[in-house]
Amino acid sequence: MFSLWPLTARVVCIAMLNAETLHGQVLFTADDFEQDSEEGGPVEFVPCVDETELLTAFWAVAKHYDGIVTFNGRGFDVPFIYLRSAVLNVPISRRDWLGYRYAVEPHCDLAEQFTFYGVSGRDGAARRFNLDFYCKVFGIDSPKGHGVTGMDVTRMLAEERYREIAEYCLRDVNATVELYRVWKDRLAGVK
Repeated sequence: MFSLWPLTARVVCIAMLNAETLHGQVLFTADDFEQDSEEGGPVEFVPCVDETELLTAFWAVAKHYDGIVTFNGRGFDVPFIYLRSAVLNVPISRRDWLGYRYAVEPHCDLAEQFTFYGVSGRDGAARRFNLDFYCKVFGIDSPKGHGVTGMDVTRMLAEERYREIAEYCLRDVNATVELYRVWKDRLAGVK
């Protein structure tokens, strides 16, 4: 459980995709932080020497975007990244991602959108499920369907499987982009 708490863990990977262009970056820590010369295409994998470099690079990119889309980012990812940045004294370029809960800009949290902000509680029609479940229901390729889950990351890190962690993280973000398209086309604006 210590790997899920921002004061006892660290950020080892952040994947980012532009939902419109599908271009992006995957920042990840790795012992061998030489950039892969064979890279090309819409997503760049960027190895970082440590968490401070990774977070610094992330905030440098984040300041150029008006908004973000996450799945449970309000409840986990954003506070985790904010706190890790504070612990490491890395300047935060976007301090508005935990603003008004019921706004979808600058932060659209799909876990909030698909539960209609928890309107029906634990057992109601719009109860909260994980990303894997929503992916299966809406016919989206689930990141968990490739044999890796978030619970595997600590072990993979110990085994120095950095690139595999980065690829898993990118699959998670790809699934979030696809789920965002479902929400935007079929549910955005439903109150």
